[in-house]
Amino acid sequence: MHPCGERDIGDPAVAEVAQHIDSLWRDDQQGWVELPGLDASTSGGYAVIAAIHTLKRVWPFDPFEQLGLRVQRRNGRGGAPRAHRILHVSVSERGIRLEDSSESLILQTQIEGPSQWTILITLAKRHYEAVSRGSTNQTEMTVSLNDCAQIHANGRRSKPESVTRALHRLNEKLRAEASKQSRRAFVELIEDHVPPGTIERRLALEEIEVRFTDELPGMSST
Repeated sequence: MHPCGERDIGDPAVAEVAQHIDSLWRDDQQGWVELPGLDASTSGGYAVIAAIHTLKRVWPFDPFEQLGLRVQRRNGRGGAPRAHRILHVSVSERGIRLEDSSESLILQTQIEGPSQWTILITLAKRHYEAVSRGSTNQTEMTVSLNDCAQIHANGRRSKPESVTRALHRLNEKLRAEASKQSRRAFVELIEDHVPPGTIERRLALEEIEVRFTDELPGMSST
């Protein structure tokens, strides 16, 4: 449920919620149900996604306290805790560099697929603009699947299922690059976000600080 990975659930209330969510999975149907004993359904899957995102929002999590991380200091001044990951984006090079909170490399690569790049740059700009405005509303940092489908790639309009396929290919590419460059477990860069009280599927860059740059290290010479 969190980019920092698996950890023990100490809060009994959280453990009870997790146990209930686990009971809603139908392994034989490879899907989620609305109530135990029912068949898997799309609405059941959306409900579970919404519940998990709600749990993430209401469950306080300080990585510097709970994971024993040291606060990064610059010029001798302390600051707010850094984002769990930092995404550097070069529009001119159509490349990205992903780092952890200590600025260690996770992956760096160019995004060659036009549909994949369109999804990523759209999300990066939306996230960056919302944060720059001082917004703390996560939904304002996201893009709906339907909106992504309206974005033209190579002069044609995409369908939602095409966006989903492109997103899957993008996450697979990034996972492969991370395994070669940093050899650590890779948390997907783009995740689903379902606003509270809705079943709308939106795409989000979770737990990320976005930075735009002219050039990425070593990229211009490749």
